[in-house]
Formats: sequence, structure tokens, C-alpha cells
Amino acid sequence: MSSRRAPRSRDRRHRPWRVGLVLLPAILILGLHARAGTETGYGVSVVAGADTNPTLAAESGDDGALAAVVLDGAVYHTVGEKVELFVDGVVRSRLHSSEVRPADRDEAKLQAGLAFAPTPRSSLAFGALYQVYRGTYVDRATGEPYTYVAQPLGETVSLADRLDHDTAEIFADAQLRGPGRATFGLRAESRDADYVEDYEARENVWSLDYRSVSVEPRVGLVVVGNVWLWVSVAVADIDYADLPAVDADGLPVPGTSRSYRSTRLRAATRVDTNGWIWSVGAAAGAQDDSDAGYYDSSSSTVFASLSKDLRDGGRLRLFSSFDDVRYDSAIVPSPEERIVRGDELARLQAHYDRRLVRSLRWFTEGGVERADSRDPIYEYDRTWVMAGLELRR
Repeated sequence: MSSRRAPRSRDRRHRPWRVGLVLLPAILILGLHARAGTETGYGVSVVAGADTNPTLAAESGDDGALAAVVLDGAVYHTVGEKVELFVDGVVRSRLHSSEVRPADRDEAKLQAGLAFAPTPRSSLAFGALYQVYRGTYVDRATGEPYTYVAQPLGETVSLADRLDHDTAEIFADAQLRGPGRATFGLRAESRDADYVEDYEARENVWSLDYRSVSVEPRVGLVVVGNVWLWVSVAVADIDYADLPAVDADGLPVPGTSRSYRSTRLRAATRVDTNGWIWSVGAAAGAQDDSDAGYYDSSSSTVFASLSKDLRDGGRLRLFSSFDDVRYDSAIVPSPEERIVRGDELARLQAHYDRRLVRSLRWFTEGGVERADSRDPIYEYDRTWVMAGLELRR
């Protein structure tokens, strides 16, 4: 560990705005000079609100005002009759009051590629994506940076309070319309994550950089009338560059690297009745620790949503979900008894928006979360409410 390179400059946390300042004007300029066959669009959202627990602290969250800005843009250019080139990007920034500054985060994403239709009933898309994330990471039990005991002197050392990272991805997506109104699809992705603040310069703490590959086949069909059913299966492998594997007791094994394989089955149905759109679904998955199985786990999710275009020109959306994760062997740190890890998360969310003028809408949103865990530091309650304006052209 002593030979690891020095940490990189923390100034890179501001890159989201640099990417955004380059990306979005470029998209708008392309739009102004667009030729035939080119479509452009952009959006700007500003939000203000409050969050009772933005850091998801276990004991007591710090109530705090928040402000957020979202900028996005896209260009689609048609070449001939079957090929379309696309470029789109988004920048998000969320700021909190000084009392809860650790909850701030910035994100930027740029995506580009091409899509084409080999036949009237099929389509293919290929592209690449680059994403930048700058956000804080603190101990939920204390709200302060994480600490660890450095050996051999036993000195307590504070870790960086950030987990900034850059992600590069390539993807391919295929879709085929089958008999009747059935559709079949397949998506494949390869992703590399580079953590800017991942502690790798500190003794006994490893880099979190990883590479993942995933494949997800899917099928959608009309069950009857206005009832749709979607089913997908996602399989992903993740390999860490330096993070070591652990043995059956959860202890690092020198000279190894950690890897996981995850599988997730998801099914959802949608019903459209008299303008009301109902959707319910469930998912079940498993994660296999490719080494000693210490982090093997299973998960399940149920969710439901409801949306409606109202007579006053507004739109109402309701969403609820419940997630459950159970580990086979991983235990909660406890000197008294052996407790296997497990977590639950329940969420209820509501959203309403209404058009003010042609391209401008106002919206309001609120929600509650409750997290239960066999590890007390991951238990929390959270409530948030916000309102804002969205300009879209």
C-alpha cells in the first residue's frame, strides 16, 4: 500500500460545471445553425425546498433549505431515411444551507451515438456516455468524515469526505417488433469507474475503481386491451481494480481483487383507463460474491405508480416502493452478538405540475422515506418538499 500514488487534486470536483458550460452552449449553437433533418431541444429547471435529513443520518437529520438547478440539451440529426445521430447532455447541481453542506452534489452527463432501422420492424442504437459525479460521503452515525485506525501505531485517521468519480460507458441497444403488439429488446453495457477521491493513498485503504459489464434482454406485450406487461432480466459482472476479495470471515485476502455477479428479474404492468395510468411491478435479484461468498445477498422490490392529466391542465403523479435486501453471511459490526446484515427502505412520493405559458411549467413535489436496518447507523427517517419552474423548448 505504501507505493500507491498520491491523491489527485480536489479541484476536479468542479468539473460538472465545466462540462456543462462547454456542452450546453454547443448544443444550442448547433440548434441555431441546424440544417434540414436536425431537431434540437433544451430545458432549464430551478428548484427550492427543504429536506429534513439530506445526509440520511441515523440519529437526527439536519433540517435544511435546498436549491437545485438542472440544465439539459439534445440534438438529433437524421441522415438519409434510416440513420439518426444523437447527442444529449445534462448538468445537475443541488446545494444545501451551510448547516448541511455535506449533502451538496453536482453531476454532469454527456451521451452520443447513432441509431438506425435495418427493417421497418427493428432498430439498433450504439453510443458512448461520460458522467461526472461530485458529492460528499460522511458517516451516517455522526455526520462527520469516516475515520479508521492506521497501523502499526494505532493512530485515528480521517478519510476524505467525498467519493467523487468519473464514469465512461459504451452501450448497444436492439429492439424488434414481433407478432401483434409484442416487442423484444436487448441492451448491453460496459462501464469503467474512476474514483477521484477513493482513499488509495492511505495505508490499508484501497481504490474503489471498477469495471462492469451487463446484459439485459426484455420483452413487452399487450395482455388485453390497454393492459401492457414488461419483463426483463439483467445480468452484470463487476470487477474491482484494487479492492481485495474477502474470506469467509470478511477479512481481506492479500493479492486478490474483489468481483461480484448480480442477476435481477423485473416485471411490470401498465393499465390505461379513462386517462388514469396505473402501473405496478416487482423485482427480485441476487448478488454472488465470486470469492468466498461473504457478500452473497438477495433483494426484492415492489412498486406502484399512478398518473393523471387533470382538467385544469395539470398532471398528477404518485409513486410508492418498498425494497428489501438480505445478506447470507455479512454481519453487522457488533462486539456482543453475530447479526447478519439486512436493510429495508419504504418510499412514498407525489408530484404535480401545470403549464403556465407555452414552454413554462411550475411543479411541486414531496415525499417521505423510512429506512430500517439490522445495523442501527443505516436507519433513518426523511421528509422533503420542493417547488420550482421548468422551461422546455
